Amino acid sequence: MRCSARSKNSCRSATPLHAPVPVRRAVAALARTRHAIEDIGVQLDEILDHVQTGKVLRSGAPDRLRASANEARAAMASLNDFSDLYG
Repeated sequence: MRCSARSKNSCRSATPLHAPVPVRRAVAALARTRHAIEDIGVQLDEILDHVQTGKVLRSGAPDRLRASANEARAAMASLNDFSDLYG
């Protein structure tokens, strides 16, 4: 099942309800990581568009990118809790 970039909760149904709790938590952590990385991609596309075309960059773009990078970093760090599930 492919997750929607618009909804952080769109991947929850990809995990069977009878799956062990650690597996459900790992899937949720992976979904958060994917969402955070997709956010960074969108923001980088906006910055690239600004550089290439001179289009006005929305105010606060650097702060949003920094916040998304921090969110992605935290989401990826949370995956360490599940290293025993995937080696």
